[in-house]
Amino acid sequence: ARLTEAWAQRALGRLAESQDAARQAVDLYVELGHASGSAEAMTALANVDFDRGDFDAAAERYRQVLDDYRSQGDQDGTASALNNLALVLRKRGDLDGAQALYEESAQIFEATGDRLAMSFALNTRRSSDPSSPGIRKRGASRSTFPSVTSSPCTGIRPRTGSPSSTSC
Repeated sequence: ARLTEAWAQRALGRLAESQDAARQAVDLYVELGHASGSAEAMTALANVDFDRGDFDAAAERYRQVLDDYRSQGDQDGTASALNNLALVLRKRGDLDGAQALYEESAQIFEATGDRLAMSFALNTRRSSDPSSPGIRKRGASRSTFPSVTSSPCTGIRPRTGSPSSTSC
């Protein structure tokens, strides 16, 4: 319930309330020994950091989430965490680093057969690459892409048994 509240508060722009609820969710999941739940709650905290423009804190949390998902063998979580970390690198201007993470994310989604998530990761990667043919054709700058490509989510697609991960 606390994690769902964190996502709802973030969607309403209430970042302080979102952060409080996410911290409580992390504590509860850790106490219960629920590793994937604590990773999702940590993602909610990282997203608040991202929304506040604290990209150092967001990157640190996303890296922790990435390590957690990798150690759990959670491919969907790993790919989503890579995508979120790539968004931070992109915001910092590290387009090469972001592109590499987007591609790794897309490869994981391809391997798991999730074509929708794979296309999202590839499309987001493409919007980060100023030499991308798609950008040249439109003549668009990096700043003209929709905000969906620059706002992290818990995951690109709903994860089984985790309704909270469908909210961004």
